[in-house]
Amino acid sequence: GIQLHRVIAAVYFVDIVRRHTHPHSWFLNTPFFVLYVLDRLWWSYAWRTTAEQCSRVPIGRNYMLVTFRTRRQPALRDCIGSDFHMLLKGSPCTEDAHVFTTFRRPKQVAGTWNVGCVVRVFRKPRAGCCFGKTPHTQTMYDDPDRPLHVWGPSQGEMSKKVFAAVNTSSAVCLVGAGSAVNYLIDALVHL
Repeated sequence: GIQLHRVIAAVYFVDIVRRHTHPHSWFLNTPFFVLYVLDRLWWSYAWRTTAEQCSRVPIGRNYMLVTFRTRRQPALRDCIGSDFHMLLKGSPCTEDAHVFTTFRRPKQVAGTWNVGCVVRVFRKPRAGCCFGKTPHTQTMYDDPDRPLHVWGPSQGEMSKKVFAAVNTSSAVCLVGAGSAVNYLIDALVHL
């Protein structure tokens, strides 16, 4: 779906820019589109790192625990549930990095990793010609030794609000299901 949206956005952009009745779009839309493309390229290469000391441990058939070390530790402070984008090295160029909410390693837990995440493994083969047929999370599960590229961390406004609530209030109720276990674990680390 995301690839289709990108193609439609590019076609829409070309349609707007080529109109001679809307010359203002040449001065407004074109620079922003170029800045978007440059920002996307910069993000893809400047923020990408290979996860150090990466480990992928199966938790049953449909879940796995992914742990790794990142040097961008200072950015993990003052928030709960940081997001990291992850992509296996050697994935097709049409495969985007997948975003996962993570938790950090509690200080009392031994280990060389500082970021962890419980990942749901999808096994239904994908349709379409742009991607491999095997879902990305299944490939992560089946090939635990393959290097993993990561981008991040990034936090939203809610990550900071939950952190503030957990650290300033004695009565906080956090609700989550499935992959939300990551932000719940991160919240428990702060208690």
